[in-house]
Amino acid sequence: MQTLKFYEGDVIKFRSIAFPDEWQEQQIVKILPDANVLLFDESMINIDDITKVKIVKSGARAAGNILEVFGLAWLGFGGIAAIAGNDNFKFTWGTFAIGATAIAVGAFFKRIVANKTYTIGGNAKLRIINLDLTPLDDGGLPFRFP
Repeated sequence: MQTLKFYEGDVIKFRSIAFPDEWQEQQIVKILPDANVLLFDESMINIDDITKVKIVKSGARAAGNILEVFGLAWLGFGGIAAIAGNDNFKFTWGTFAIGATAIAVGAFFKRIVANKTYTIGGNAKLRIINLDLTPLDDGGLPFRFP
């Protein structure tokens, strides 16, 4: 099972019980491990109310954007060259295939490869783990030995 870590200041994209059809994107301001709550700028949510979490892979999204722009530019410049009447250039099916394939692969990367959705309770668990080991105000440790 893959472990994903979120910290205060991270942006999390999720669906909740209150809004099951809407992806919410919020920046985590504070994590309250005792209450199992994430605090955001304008709201808060108990992690038991989160039903799905979406992770966006920025590298795959960037590759998709680059391929789509390349495909559009290929078709655009090919069309302009064909319309301008350049005798050395013919807009062929091969020209169209290169541009269309680049656009299709770019769209596939952006919509399929770049997004990973975790269903809480299905293929993932969501929990808050307190890893803070700073001493307490009374000088004791923040954990107890059994």
